[in-house]
Amino acid sequence: NSALIKGLKTGIGELVIERTGDKIAEAIYFGSGGLEVYLLAEVDTAKEKVRLEKEFVNLEEYITKLEAELDNQEFIAKAPPALVEKKKQNLAQTKTELEKIKERLSNS
Repeated sequence: NSALIKGLKTGIGELVIERTGDKIAEAIYFGSGGLEVYLLAEVDTAKEKVRLEKEFVNLEEYITKLEAELDNQEFIAKAPPALVEKKKQNLAQTKTELEKIKERLSNS
């Protein structure tokens, strides 16, 4: 897989794939479905901080919206249980993402 990724003309000079490892504070991070990706490159830290702050605000707004829906007893009574459960899962996941961003902002 390493050779395939490097061959995609992404500009990746070095690629390390590990099953487990330490978090890399100075890396650009994103995660999805249990996969964590850390990109090491020259990063404009000021732009990255602005991006993280914007994402933080967006996630806070989304959390507020989800909490309002889940606090609405009329919504809970009428919505299919699977939808309510999905919104609860989204809320928990979004709160986790928000905490990760908060941590990154405190380290920058």
